[in-house]
Amino acid sequence: DALIPLIRNAGAVFAGRDAAETFGDYCAGSSHVLPTDGAARAWSGIGVQSFMKAMTVQTLTPEAARAIAPAAAALARMEGLEAHARAADARLQMVPA
Repeated sequence: DALIPLIRNAGAVFAGRDAAETFGDYCAGSSHVLPTDGAARAWSGIGVQSFMKAMTVQTLTPEAARAIAPAAAALARMEGLEAHARAADARLQMVPA
């Protein structure tokens, strides 16, 4: 148990003498579908969240849009996405001063 805080990347940790992997696979609640080959650095085992869809919603005040539009346009141009840059420029023109 003392080593658990030192573990940074693991699909599952079976801590203690009585925590057999078999229990985790079938009865204890953790998933037996775990990342392999170092993938635990980026992903977890399959869980409920694996099957849930998330959606982000963004709103900006006119002041915030005015503040970030130039940076957004510049970044879009650096990436070669001129249409995105023009969309940011257009929003800047639409926002009241």
